[in-house]
Amino acid sequence: MGIFAKAAFAAIMTLVMAASGQAAAMSAAEALKELSVAPAKPGVLSSVDLNKTIDLVVVAKSAEGLAAMAGQPLALFFNGREIKGQTATLYPKGDETLASFHLSRTAENKAVWDALLTGRKSWMAGTLDDVAASIGPPGGSAVPSGRLVKLVVFSEGWIIGGVSTTLLLLGLIILLGRQTALLRDPLPAEARGATGISAIDSPFSLARMQLALWLAVTLGGYLFLLAVTGDMGSFSPDALVLMGAASLTTLGAAVVDGNKAAGKQVDRAAARAAYDQSGRGADDKAALLGGTTRGWFLDILSDSNGVNLHRLQMVVWTVVLIGVYFYEVVSHLAMPGFGATLLGLMGVSNGVYLGLKMPE
Repeated sequence: MGIFAKAAFAAIMTLVMAASGQAAAMSAAEALKELSVAPAKPGVLSSVDLNKTIDLVVVAKSAEGLAAMAGQPLALFFNGREIKGQTATLYPKGDETLASFHLSRTAENKAVWDALLTGRKSWMAGTLDDVAASIGPPGGSAVPSGRLVKLVVFSEGWIIGGVSTTLLLLGLIILLGRQTALLRDPLPAEARGATGISAIDSPFSLARMQLALWLAVTLGGYLFLLAVTGDMGSFSPDALVLMGAASLTTLGAAVVDGNKAAGKQVDRAAARAAYDQSGRGADDKAALLGGTTRGWFLDILSDSNGVNLHRLQMVVWTVVLIGVYFYEVVSHLAMPGFGATLLGLMGVSNGVYLGLKMPE
């Protein structure tokens, strides 16, 4: 009988412990129904910046409700949407109970942030007004909240800084492009010696200018996103494809120019003599010697036969894609995913340019 009595006692204790565990779980679930987030007190700033901490005051109908939630993970909610990866536990501070969250934009919660950002007054606006901030169980629903905040995604200063950085890079590139051969078609050293044409007199290169533009735009966008979100991995695969396509186009154009230069048998010394004897001004160098600039705009749109359509097409679609890029960076705080269609369009445009460059 002693053995049976011990077995019965052990069974009863097991049932009691299981029942108490279930009761504890039920009390936590019931406690969630008692919780709510209090409105901000007078004098408390209602604005919260991205990458900063937000403190929410949590209240309950009973002290037992708060006690039951001690140590339980809680998620942050904005307008009823869970900001995944943002969790905290309740802790006392003075006579209040707080839940503190560090706002950050990550790959895990990017979709939620994108949905929130569509609620801005305009794509250039850096704030979201009257956002309901709340808490709730991870994967669950938000508790009632009276706390409205203004989310400061980025300030006007960041927009000004991002645009200024891009313009500064473009200005540096333009300055170097005017004073050096950075953005120009290469002119062989023997050609410069025979004709007296300097490297900065050679025509501007469409491929090199496209590469320089994408360098300035992608670097400016990346630095803007790094400053706003703190995400060092914001450089998207599509941006890498764009840079790669522009680089390959520049490389292909250089190969084509090199092959054409090697295949030409031009007596440049005779051309120089003809120019010297003509008594014409410097504006006639292009007619007598060939290979001199007529201004950057005409240079990038023209070949030896004048302005042509395939170069104009490449310029137009480059400008369009840069506009899309800027819009996506500012409106969604992410480098854009252009998709296969737009990337393919740029590839076709650049490919046609290279193909028709051969007979130029």
